[in-house]
Amino acid sequence: MTDKLLYRQIHPHFVQDGVVLSPAFKPMKPNKQLSVYDGDMINPESAWKHYTNMKNKSTGVMAVTEDECRSQELIVTSDPKPYV
Repeated sequence: MTDKLLYRQIHPHFVQDGVVLSPAFKPMKPNKQLSVYDGDMINPESAWKHYTNMKNKSTGVMAVTEDECRSQELIVTSDPKPYV
């Protein structure tokens, strides 16, 4: 069991009346993966700055835990290469 935080960028389309909608956490097809930043490697503010500096839109960052992902049958793997 782990409580590692994983930071998810929230696109403005997934916010309605100040509430983050569940599709913000829906894994993307075809590989059914959810892209997050590893909380052991970066803090939320730095993750947001990194993401938006690449011209991506993000209203903010929300954290999920590694256990929450696994409870939804999502495999958690580290892949920092695209961002190094």
